[in-house]
Amino acid sequence: MKVGISRRLQSSRFLLYMALQLILVLVGALIATMGPVGVAVGTSMIATGVGGMVVFGWVVFDEAEADRRRVLDAFGFVTAFPHRSIQIKDEYQRRLRAASQSIDVMGFGLNALREDFLDQFSEWATRARVRILLVDPDAPRSNSRYVDIRDMEESNTSGRTRAEVLRFITDTQPLWSRSDSNFELRLATTLPSVNMFRIDDEAFWGPYLVSSSRFGRASRNLPTMIVKRPGYMFDRLVDHFDEIFTSEKLSRAPGSHK
Repeated sequence: MKVGISRRLQSSRFLLYMALQLILVLVGALIATMGPVGVAVGTSMIATGVGGMVVFGWVVFDEAEADRRRVLDAFGFVTAFPHRSIQIKDEYQRRLRAASQSIDVMGFGLNALREDFLDQFSEWATRARVRILLVDPDAPRSNSRYVDIRDMEESNTSGRTRAEVLRFITDTQPLWSRSDSNFELRLATTLPSVNMFRIDDEAFWGPYLVSSSRFGRASRNLPTMIVKRPGYMFDRLVDHFDEIFTSEKLSRAPGSHK
Protein backbone atom coordinates (compact mmCIF):
# COMPACT_ATOMS: atom_id res chain seq x y z
CA MET A 1 0.00 0.00 0.00
CA LYS A 2 2.78 2.43 0.96
CA VAL A 3 4.70 1.54 -2.22
CA GLY A 4 1.63 2.31 -4.34
CA ILE A 5 1.12 5.69 -2.64
CA SER A 6 4.81 6.55 -3.05
CA ARG A 7 4.72 5.75 -6.76
CA ARG A 8 1.58 7.81 -7.27
CA LEU A 9 3.20 10.78 -5.50
CA GLN A 10 6.34 10.44 -7.63
CA SER A 11 4.21 10.26 -10.77
CA SER A 12 2.25 13.36 -9.71
CA ARG A 13 5.45 15.31 -9.02
CA PHE A 14 6.86 14.22 -12.39
CA LEU A 15 3.75 15.37 -14.29
CA LEU A 16 3.60 18.67 -12.38
CA TYR A 17 7.27 19.46 -13.03
CA MET A 18 7.06 18.57 -16.72
CA ALA A 19 3.87 20.62 -17.07
CA LEU A 20 5.58 23.69 -15.55
CA GLN A 21 8.56 23.29 -17.89
CA LEU A 22 6.22 22.94 -20.88
CA ILE A 23 4.38 26.10 -19.84
CA LEU A 24 7.74 27.88 -19.64
CA VAL A 25 8.53 26.76 -23.20
CA LEU A 26 5.13 27.85 -24.52
CA VAL A 27 5.31 31.27 -22.80
CA GLY A 28 8.84 31.69 -24.15
CA ALA A 29 7.60 30.92 -27.66
CA LEU A 30 4.85 33.52 -27.26
CA ILE A 31 7.22 36.20 -26.00
CA ALA A 32 9.66 35.43 -28.85
CA THR A 33 7.08 36.87 -31.26
CA MET A 34 7.23 40.32 -29.57
CA GLY A 35 10.13 41.96 -31.33
CA PRO A 36 13.93 41.74 -30.96
CA VAL A 37 13.92 41.92 -27.15
CA GLY A 38 11.11 39.36 -27.01
CA VAL A 39 13.15 37.01 -29.21
CA ALA A 40 16.09 37.15 -26.79
CA VAL A 41 13.94 36.67 -23.68
CA GLY A 42 11.68 34.05 -25.27
CA THR A 43 14.59 32.04 -26.63
CA SER A 44 16.19 32.02 -23.19
CA MET A 45 12.93 30.81 -21.60
CA ILE A 46 12.53 28.06 -24.22
CA ALA A 47 16.10 26.90 -23.64
CA THR A 48 15.57 26.89 -19.87
CA GLY A 49 12.35 24.89 -20.18
CA VAL A 50 13.80 22.31 -22.57
CA GLY A 51 16.96 22.02 -20.47
CA GLY A 52 14.86 21.52 -17.34
CA MET A 53 12.88 18.69 -18.97
CA VAL A 54 16.06 16.97 -20.18
CA VAL A 55 17.79 17.21 -16.79
CA PHE A 56 14.71 16.06 -14.90
CA GLY A 57 14.21 13.18 -17.33
CA TRP A 58 17.80 12.08 -16.76
CA VAL A 59 17.37 12.26 -12.97
CA VAL A 60 14.22 10.11 -13.15
CA PHE A 61 15.99 7.60 -15.43
CA ASP A 62 18.99 7.46 -13.10
CA GLU A 63 16.75 6.87 -10.08
CA ALA A 64 14.97 4.04 -11.92
CA GLU A 65 18.32 2.45 -12.77
CA ALA A 66 19.43 2.80 -9.14
CA ASP A 67 16.22 1.08 -7.99
CA ARG A 68 16.87 -1.80 -10.39
CA ARG A 69 20.45 -2.13 -9.15
CA ARG A 70 19.26 -2.19 -5.54
CA VAL A 71 16.83 -5.01 -6.34
CA LEU A 72 19.53 -7.02 -8.15
CA ASP A 73 21.95 -6.50 -5.26
CA ALA A 74 19.35 -7.44 -2.64
CA PHE A 75 18.53 -10.69 -4.44
CA GLY A 76 22.20 -11.37 -5.27
CA PHE A 77 21.78 -11.77 -9.03
CA VAL A 78 25.05 -12.13 -10.96
CA THR A 79 24.01 -13.08 -14.50
CA ALA A 80 21.72 -15.40 -16.48
CA PHE A 81 21.90 -17.78 -19.42
CA PRO A 82 19.24 -19.23 -21.75
CA HIS A 83 20.70 -22.74 -21.23
CA ARG A 84 22.47 -24.89 -18.66
CA SER A 85 24.61 -28.04 -18.48
CA ILE A 86 27.22 -28.56 -21.20
CA GLN A 87 26.39 -25.27 -22.90
CA ILE A 88 27.79 -23.28 -19.97
CA LYS A 89 30.25 -25.90 -18.74
CA ASP A 90 33.11 -23.37 -18.60
CA GLU A 91 31.15 -21.33 -16.06
CA TYR A 92 30.89 -24.36 -13.78
CA GLN A 93 34.50 -25.43 -14.24
CA ARG A 94 35.94 -22.03 -13.44
CA ARG A 95 34.16 -22.00 -10.08
CA LEU A 96 34.72 -25.68 -9.33
CA ARG A 97 38.48 -25.28 -9.65
CA ALA A 98 38.40 -22.80 -6.75
CA ALA A 99 35.76 -24.57 -4.61
CA SER A 100 36.87 -25.04 -1.01
CA GLN A 101 33.71 -25.20 1.14
CA SER A 102 30.47 -26.54 -0.31
CA ILE A 103 29.26 -28.14 -3.52
CA ASP A 104 25.52 -28.88 -3.48
CA VAL A 105 23.65 -30.21 -6.52
CA MET A 106 19.92 -30.86 -6.81
CA GLY A 107 17.94 -32.20 -9.76
CA PHE A 108 16.10 -35.14 -11.27
CA GLY A 109 18.59 -37.65 -12.76
CA LEU A 110 21.58 -35.27 -13.13
CA ASN A 111 22.70 -37.27 -16.14
CA ALA A 112 24.74 -34.42 -17.63
CA LEU A 113 26.50 -33.84 -14.30
CA ARG A 114 27.48 -37.52 -14.12
CA GLU A 115 28.68 -37.59 -17.72
CA ASP A 116 30.68 -34.36 -17.47
CA PHE A 117 32.14 -34.55 -13.97
CA LEU A 118 32.04 -38.14 -12.64
CA ASP A 119 35.83 -38.47 -12.79
CA GLN A 120 36.15 -35.26 -10.72
CA PHE A 121 33.75 -36.13 -7.88
CA SER A 122 36.43 -37.75 -5.76
CA GLU A 123 38.75 -34.75 -6.12
CA TRP A 124 35.95 -32.33 -5.25
CA ALA A 125 35.39 -34.21 -1.99
CA THR A 126 38.99 -33.62 -0.93
CA ARG A 127 38.43 -29.84 -0.99
CA ALA A 128 34.77 -29.34 -0.13
CA ARG A 129 31.70 -31.02 1.28
CA VAL A 130 29.81 -32.48 -1.67
CA ARG A 131 26.07 -33.16 -1.37
CA ILE A 132 23.98 -34.58 -4.21
CA LEU A 133 20.18 -34.62 -4.13
CA LEU A 134 18.46 -36.75 -6.78
CA VAL A 135 14.76 -37.40 -7.14
CA ASP A 136 13.64 -40.66 -5.53
CA PRO A 137 12.86 -43.03 -8.45
CA ASP A 138 10.19 -44.76 -6.35
CA ALA A 139 8.38 -41.64 -5.09
CA PRO A 140 5.58 -41.20 -4.54
CA ARG A 141 4.23 -44.62 -3.67
CA SER A 142 1.58 -44.61 -6.38
CA ASN A 143 1.10 -45.44 -10.02
CA SER A 144 2.31 -41.96 -11.10
CA ARG A 145 5.92 -41.53 -10.02
CA TYR A 146 7.80 -38.25 -10.37
CA VAL A 147 10.38 -39.77 -12.73
CA ASP A 148 7.64 -41.04 -15.04
CA ILE A 149 5.87 -37.68 -15.07
CA ARG A 150 9.14 -35.97 -16.01
CA ASP A 151 9.67 -38.40 -18.90
CA MET A 152 6.23 -37.49 -20.20
CA GLU A 153 6.91 -33.75 -19.85
CA GLU A 154 10.16 -34.00 -21.83
CA SER A 155 8.87 -36.57 -24.35
CA ASN A 156 11.53 -39.01 -23.13
CA THR A 157 11.47 -42.75 -23.59
CA SER A 158 9.51 -44.24 -20.71
CA GLY A 159 11.84 -45.14 -17.82
CA ARG A 160 14.71 -42.89 -18.94
CA THR A 161 14.83 -40.62 -15.87
CA ARG A 162 14.54 -43.59 -13.50
CA ALA A 163 17.45 -45.29 -15.26
CA GLU A 164 19.55 -42.10 -15.00
CA VAL A 165 18.94 -41.89 -11.24
CA LEU A 166 19.87 -45.55 -10.71
CA ARG A 167 22.98 -45.14 -12.90
CA PHE A 168 24.08 -42.13 -10.85
CA ILE A 169 23.60 -44.05 -7.59
CA THR A 170 25.58 -47.04 -8.87
CA ASP A 171 28.45 -45.04 -10.38
CA THR A 172 28.97 -42.98 -7.21
CA GLN A 173 28.44 -45.75 -4.65
CA PRO A 174 32.18 -46.11 -3.89
CA LEU A 175 32.11 -42.47 -2.75
CA TRP A 176 28.89 -42.10 -0.75
CA SER A 177 28.95 -45.56 0.84
CA ARG A 178 32.12 -44.85 2.84
CA SER A 179 31.50 -43.64 6.39
CA ASP A 180 34.46 -41.23 6.24
CA SER A 181 33.54 -39.80 2.84
CA ASN A 182 32.97 -36.10 2.23
CA PHE A 183 30.63 -37.08 -0.62
CA GLU A 184 26.96 -37.50 0.36
CA LEU A 185 23.96 -38.55 -1.71
CA ARG A 186 20.27 -38.59 -0.86
CA LEU A 187 17.03 -39.14 -2.75
CA ALA A 188 14.33 -36.47 -2.55
CA THR A 189 10.87 -37.88 -1.92
CA THR A 190 9.32 -34.53 -2.80
CA LEU A 191 8.73 -33.20 -6.31
CA PRO A 192 11.72 -31.09 -7.49
CA SER A 193 10.69 -27.55 -8.44
CA VAL A 194 14.14 -26.14 -9.25
CA ASN A 195 17.55 -27.43 -10.19
CA MET A 196 20.53 -26.05 -8.29
CA PHE A 197 24.31 -26.27 -8.51
CA ARG A 198 25.77 -24.40 -5.54
CA ILE A 199 29.54 -23.83 -5.47
CA ASP A 200 30.71 -22.07 -2.31
CA ASP A 201 29.13 -18.59 -2.35
CA GLU A 202 27.45 -18.79 -5.76
CA ALA A 203 24.59 -20.93 -7.02
CA PHE A 204 23.40 -21.80 -10.52
CA TRP A 205 19.67 -22.39 -10.49
CA GLY A 206 16.66 -22.57 -12.75
CA PRO A 207 13.04 -23.69 -12.70
CA TYR A 208 11.75 -26.99 -13.99
CA LEU A 209 9.38 -26.17 -16.85
CA VAL A 210 7.48 -28.30 -19.29
CA SER A 211 9.80 -28.50 -22.31
CA SER A 212 8.50 -27.60 -25.76
CA SER A 213 9.72 -28.17 -29.30
CA ARG A 214 10.09 -24.41 -29.72
CA PHE A 215 13.04 -24.24 -27.30
CA GLY A 216 14.24 -27.84 -27.54
CA ARG A 217 12.88 -30.74 -25.55
CA ALA A 218 15.90 -31.36 -23.31
CA SER A 219 15.80 -29.77 -19.86
CA ARG A 220 19.30 -28.44 -20.49
CA ASN A 221 17.66 -25.85 -22.77
CA LEU A 222 15.94 -24.18 -19.81
CA PRO A 223 17.15 -20.84 -18.40
CA THR A 224 19.81 -20.70 -15.69
CA MET A 225 20.58 -17.85 -13.33
CA ILE A 226 23.56 -17.28 -11.04
CA VAL A 227 23.04 -15.74 -7.61
CA LYS A 228 25.58 -15.07 -4.89
CA ARG A 229 25.96 -14.56 -1.17
CA PRO A 230 24.97 -12.18 0.33
CA GLY A 231 21.61 -12.19 -1.37
CA TYR A 232 18.04 -13.24 -0.62
CA MET A 233 17.81 -15.71 -3.50
CA PHE A 234 21.05 -17.49 -2.63
CA ASP A 235 20.01 -17.87 1.01
CA ARG A 236 16.54 -19.08 0.06
CA LEU A 237 17.88 -21.71 -2.37
CA VAL A 238 20.44 -23.05 0.10
CA ASP A 239 17.77 -23.17 2.80
CA HIS A 240 15.48 -25.08 0.41
CA PHE A 241 18.25 -27.58 -0.32
CA ASP A 242 19.18 -28.00 3.35
CA GLU A 243 15.55 -28.50 4.36
CA ILE A 244 15.12 -31.39 1.92
CA PHE A 245 18.57 -32.92 2.34
CA THR A 246 18.46 -33.09 6.14
CA SER A 247 14.81 -34.12 6.50
CA GLU A 248 13.92 -37.77 7.01
CA LYS A 249 10.45 -36.91 5.73
CA LEU A 250 11.56 -35.21 2.52
CA SER A 251 14.52 -37.38 1.49
CA ARG A 252 16.12 -40.76 2.17
CA ALA A 253 19.46 -42.49 1.86
CA PRO A 254 19.99 -44.77 -1.15
CA GLY A 255 18.90 -48.30 -0.36
CA SER A 256 16.50 -47.28 2.40
CA HIS A 257 12.73 -47.24 1.97
CA LYS A 258 10.08 -45.59 4.11
